[in-house]
Amino acid sequence: MARTISLRHVNKDKVAAIEAVYAGLPRLACKGLCQDSCGPIGLTEIEARRIEKKFHRLPVLSAELRCSLLVNGRCEVYPLRPLICRLYGLAEHMRCPHGCAPDRLLTQAEANALLARVSAVSPLTQASIEMLRLLRDLDP
Repeated sequence: MARTISLRHVNKDKVAAIEAVYAGLPRLACKGLCQDSCGPIGLTEIEARRIEKKFHRLPVLSAELRCSLLVNGRCEVYPLRPLICRLYGLAEHMRCPHGCAPDRLLTQAEANALLARVSAVSPLTQASIEMLRLLRDLDP
């Protein structure tokens, strides 16, 4: 059963810091064809709180390793999607296979730095840490 994450302790300055990272990302004209790439994601406590507050649920790991927040092939939480989802198609190591290209392609180092900035503001949820461990153990 999914754990409810309290919203009482969300610091508005931390949310603003994360939003500033999001706002600085290159733009991408998405064709909406990448749902097959939406798998298990790691998200921070603040990202999880915001999704849960608005959509009343969090992503869960499915046996198919698909994102549980996809509804009819579209991201149900798109306006509040976590940074890892926003980076898809923007980073050189996460290029879109459908030809969507950003204004500027981020290097892997830039993408990692952005992930580190957001994680410094808000750590990954415990569920994300456990999921990432499980996936690492499954990787041959």
